[in-house]
Amino acid sequence: MNVDAYFNNVLVPNVQDRLMIIGMEQFALKLSEDGEIFSNNDKVLSIDQNGQWADIEALENGTSIIRIMSGTTISKDLTIEIVDSITRPATTLNGSLGEPLPKV
Repeated sequence: MNVDAYFNNVLVPNVQDRLMIIGMEQFALKLSEDGEIFSNNDKVLSIDQNGQWADIEALENGTSIIRIMSGTTISKDLTIEIVDSITRPATTLNGSLGEPLPKV
């Protein structure tokens, strides 16, 4: 099953198994097939499913695992983590080297 994530300014096609989201964001998931989304009394997300679409609101920071079922078969588990910020990995360490010294 493919799951697409729709944000206000971003479409993430075919989400594999994890989303990390900043703050109290609202977004939607679109399932490629009929299925039901379960979140096990989750306090992190509010999920309102209507057919293949699910409107989701992040309520608080934390991690949520939602399970998408097709009948009695597990189609996908999707981990959604709500955080305060996401930082890009460093590309430099801002270090500097002096002149090379000869080996003695």
